Amino acid sequence: MYVLLLVLIDEPVGKPVSQQSLMDVFRATVESKIQYAAPAIAWSGFCTAGDGDRLNAFLRRCVKLGYRDKSAPFTEDIFGDCM
Repeated sequence: MYVLLLVLIDEPVGKPVSQQSLMDVFRATVESKIQYAAPAIAWSGFCTAGDGDRLNAFLRRCVKLGYRDKSAPFTEDIFGDCM
């Protein structure tokens, strides 16, 4: 929704939305929510191996679509930093 909002705001002005802008919006919305929830999920054990795999698949898909930087951390790194 936020990415779409950014496109709709910039399109009438005539400026194309840059790839970096899309990555910034993704980082500010999706990655920040994952990082915010990571300590609670990692410490309490709510996240199973299957959940982690699904979250990694989602993040890999976002890299493939260009919403996320290839060097950004995946769930093992995010959850590992919380422990």
